[in-house]
Amino acid sequence: MEVSARDRSHADVELLEALEKEIRGQWPSVDGRQSLIRTWEDSFSNMIQVSERKVCLSQDPVQTLNDLERDYLKPLEHERGARLPTGSGVGYIRSQMRSAFAQRGILPLMLTDIPPVGQRPGDHLKFDFGYSVVSDLKLLQAVSMHSRLDAAGTLAARYPKIANDYQNEKGVKTWLTAVVEDDVDRSRDEVGFALGMLEESGIEIALVKNMPRIAKEIRRELRA
Repeated sequence: MEVSARDRSHADVELLEALEKEIRGQWPSVDGRQSLIRTWEDSFSNMIQVSERKVCLSQDPVQTLNDLERDYLKPLEHERGARLPTGSGVGYIRSQMRSAFAQRGILPLMLTDIPPVGQRPGDHLKFDFGYSVVSDLKLLQAVSMHSRLDAAGTLAARYPKIANDYQNEKGVKTWLTAVVEDDVDRSRDEVGFALGMLEESGIEIALVKNMPRIAKEIRRELRA
């Protein structure tokens, strides 16, 4: 199996992690393996490409798996690491958000991994952090402008309905802040377009360097 995105650095890590769990659960069963392959071919053809299957004969399965990992997985890890500059990527942004909350002593008060209202099976979207103030739910999401720009577009397209669902089903008004890298370059057409889509959907943009100030404001709101 291989990622069919034009740039492997744009791979949807959350989706792949969810697929890994599904693979681990169903692969031991012959019927489960066939079901998985059909699902990949029918439902994920625009994201996952199932390459030609080949028979692999081995007298030492452990060594063979190590060889396959070396030949197929390590080069992708190196490539992905080489493409992302220091201080970028969703993982980095999330760590800085978490650190800012911890420094202000509010990390235990923050909600984490918040799914949309009525989330359906197969939908892996979760908001990184959030907190409630009266009848408002304020959400924060790490969004990288160095990788996965398609994720920014997807979030922008989905957020209006998500906000509407919260209002209609929970009576809660939502506010969403997308936290992006400090060196975001709006002059790049694709970055400017992604940021514009987020803003047009009612999503506020904040830089990582703003997180200490944001955490201070959240602390004040939570203690009001």
